[in-house]
Order: sequence, then structure tokens, then C-alpha cells
Amino acid sequence: MVAGSLAAHCLAYGIVEPDPHRRADVLAATGHGYLAHAPLALAAGIALLLAALTGHAVRAFRGGSSPRLTWPVALVPLLGFALQEHLERLVSGGHLPLAAALEPTFLVGLALQLPFALAALLVARALAGAAEAVGRGLATAPRALALRPLGVAIGVDAPRPRLPALALGRAGRAPPA
Repeated sequence: MVAGSLAAHCLAYGIVEPDPHRRADVLAATGHGYLAHAPLALAAGIALLLAALTGHAVRAFRGGSSPRLTWPVALVPLLGFALQEHLERLVSGGHLPLAAALEPTFLVGLALQLPFALAALLVARALAGAAEAVGRGLATAPRALALRPLGVAIGVDAPRPRLPALALGRAGRAPPA
């Protein structure tokens, strides 16, 4: 959702205001100064994604199944974009302009959220399915690959180490008397 929102912002402002200098002025006037921190927001989103995928894998490993992501999930980016645009105006101007929903950049950005939302839904479904497959695969792994109490993985039939003769309690061949 974060990546889609940022991409829609860039595309919407690029479409509505092609001149980069005017676009910079419009972005500054509408409270988009926080976009310098976009990499931090993306990193937080990736961390949450990894945590969710780990949860899917663990649930599948334990024999459970995760809820199926349905189309209402695709509405989250649309609502997030609308909320974000209004919060930007509230923070930068001190008031909540409801007319922001009628601005060209808002309408173009909202329309651009649709393909990003659909793509996010499809990617989320694919990633959740892959995480569940990994969890189920780990749960049904052959016992030859299971970890032993000492933490050693046994995967092949390796020869046992030879013990010294004195450790067996009897000596080997002695020199002639």
C-alpha cells in the first residue's frame, strides 16, 4: 500500500503538473515535504510484510490455514490515499479542506490507486500462498532432515567416527613380548 500510494502520488502530480519546478511548488504548498522520508516508510512496510508472511508460514506449519484475502482488501489503498491527501492538507494548512477531493491531482491519484490496489491484492495473495506452502513443506519435511537434540542435521549416511582403542576398554594389538 505504501509503494502504491507513493507511486500514485508521483504519477498524479507528474500528469497534472508536468513542469518540475511548478510541481515542486505545488508539492510544497500541499504538505508533501514528508516524502523525503519515503524510504523509511517503505522499510517499515517491508518489515510488516515479512512479519505477516512469517505468521502465515508458522500457522501453516502448525496445521492451520490463513484467511483468504478478498477484494475488500483492495479498497484499503484507495481509503489510505484519500486519508493521506486530507491529512497532508490538515498538517500543512491547519484546517481540513474538503474541497481537496475535487482537485485534479486528487482525482487522478485516486484513479491511479485502482491498478496499484489490484496489483497489491494479487501480490499479497501470491506471497501468502507461498508462505503457507513453505510452512506446510517444513511441517512435512522428511525426518532425515530433522534436527537432532545436539543440533546436528543428519542428511546422509556418514560413517561413524572411530573411537580410540583405549576408549573401548580394551587395548588393540600390543607389541610382541
